[in-house]
Amino acid sequence: MGCIHNRTTDDPLKWAYDAVRAAPLRGALSIDVPRQHKQPKRKAQVELRSCQLTLKPNTSEHPDRQPVELTLLEVWEPHPPNGLEPLHWRLWSTEAVNRVEQARAVIAFYKLRWNIEDFGRVSKTAVIG
Repeated sequence: MGCIHNRTTDDPLKWAYDAVRAAPLRGALSIDVPRQHKQPKRKAQVELRSCQLTLKPNTSEHPDRQPVELTLLEVWEPHPPNGLEPLHWRLWSTEAVNRVEQARAVIAFYKLRWNIEDFGRVSKTAVIG
């Protein structure tokens, strides 16, 4: 993933992606991954890391913006099946993620986006009349 969404933070490591990768392992999960593009439907064995960070706005470009405190959850598949791209999500949340159960809830909300995107595709192609 590119650096375009990697944000500067108050963490000593400065960058959000570095901070979450250095965070302690919160646990592991098996996640159902739907079929997409040329990759089959499968189960991914992922590791969970999270940290609470304060994002600092660029005050020279946005002088009225204030720092924002968020949780960054990294969902990473260290050993994907041969030939498949590893699952790697970095999810920002206003919810705390200190336990696996909390990570499950954030992931469940994120996975809802797939249904919303499918609905959007169908509604754009539906014939009304």
